[in-house]
Amino acid sequence: LYEDYPGAYQDWYKPDQVVSDLYKNVSINHTRPFDDIMMLFNLKDDPNEHVDLSNKHPDIVKKLKSRLEYYHKQIVPANFPSISPSSAPSNYGGFWTPGWC
Repeated sequence: LYEDYPGAYQDWYKPDQVVSDLYKNVSINHTRPFDDIMMLFNLKDDPNEHVDLSNKHPDIVKKLKSRLEYYHKQIVPANFPSISPSSAPSNYGGFWTPGWC
């Protein structure tokens, strides 16, 4: 089950077809219109994810989505400590450190 922004194209494409400036105007703060899109692939028979099976197997999608929701409720927020002046490179031979080690 794949849950997220499906990419710029709605189909598979070879790496040499990727346009280098494709994501030039993408913002990380954009609204996510694809949040409700679920795609299901049989990775054994379709390792390159060409065939979306979500419409053929809504029962599997429902089961896997339920499992994802269960795991999302258990996520522990990341610990991002504040910046410490003691972490400055001048204190560690030119290298940044967390400041506490």
